[in-house]
Amino acid sequence: MAVEQVENERLRAEKPYSKHRLGLSWTSYEFNSFLLGERDDLAYALMFLEELHVTLSQEVTQRLETADLKLRESLPKMLQQYREARDDPTPRSDRFPQTFWWRRVS
Repeated sequence: MAVEQVENERLRAEKPYSKHRLGLSWTSYEFNSFLLGERDDLAYALMFLEELHVTLSQEVTQRLETADLKLRESLPKMLQQYREARDDPTPRSDRFPQTFWWRRVS
């Protein structure tokens, strides 16, 4: 499921982050594609489901909220590590919907 994929990629990014190796062992392109891109895909799917008036089960909604909470905790620190190395996996946040908070983390 997409929620698990986002969580798996976040956990995968935590390993090089904890060793202060983001950017060396995980490029910003990979971070953008694997983690942020997965979250983008999930958000677009949710937007589509909303347009179709489809509601998610309580279990799926809870799993998404939990995954987002963890991402909100770790993403600013991870992005800071890239930015300290003069790199930024989120250079064009203006190209995404306003609801994509993970694209607007400062």
